[in-house]
Amino acid sequence: MQLFEPFGEELIAAGDGHIWYAAAARGPTAYTSFYTRRRTLAARRDEMKRLVRGLYRTQKWLHGQPPEALANAVQGFFPSAAPTVLRDAVARYQALGIWGRNPILPRAGYDRLKAGLISGGFVRQGASFEAAVDNSLADEVVREDPPPLE
Repeated sequence: MQLFEPFGEELIAAGDGHIWYAAAARGPTAYTSFYTRRRTLAARRDEMKRLVRGLYRTQKWLHGQPPEALANAVQGFFPSAAPTVLRDAVARYQALGIWGRNPILPRAGYDRLKAGLISGGFVRQGASFEAAVDNSLADEVVREDPPPLE
């Protein structure tokens, strides 16, 4: 079965599971992104840019933290998970390079998700990257290079 953390790590810690294959090994897949209509993006561009800036600052903070700090930050969302399980789950995600380092949606991740949605029958055909993705705000924010969250 495919599980997201910390549930896989809980099975491993209990001696009831092991990792056969880490799906992240196949390459980037853009599971999480924000979307809006182009006219909303144009009308509310400053607000959207602040959102992207906050995301990038958070990504910088995320990549600057050890597994223990990240596990402590999310412990409240997983009250039944042991702190060591969360730490090990975070460390696994870090080692796999799961989290993006900037808010730019990569073509490879988009294309892999689109292919999966088509092959799984969720959609018949997907939009091209050019039609669906506007990285202009992300590009601007990355060039600005804001500091990480504190």
